[in-house]
Amino acid sequence: MRPVYQSHGFVLEQKRNYRRTTDSQGVLRFKNLLADIELTGVNQAFGSDITYYQIGERFYYLTFILDLYSRYLRGFSVSKNPGDP
Repeated sequence: MRPVYQSHGFVLEQKRNYRRTTDSQGVLRFKNLLADIELTGVNQAFGSDITYYQIGERFYYLTFILDLYSRYLRGFSVSKNPGDP
């Protein structure tokens, strides 16, 4: 059974729970060099990012590499320092 408001054609907008988790002020932005390139297969372009997480008192850094065509995870690394391989 549908709620009364739906049977009269009304739709309720769901309120999104949005919370900012990073401060992006002062972050250096780079031009998207692949904006005009159409990828046609795997292993043509890769993307990478780094994030950190805390376990106890210690921070760990996670770096991952994605194939931009297939979105397949190609590799990752976990380290205790952001500059370590």
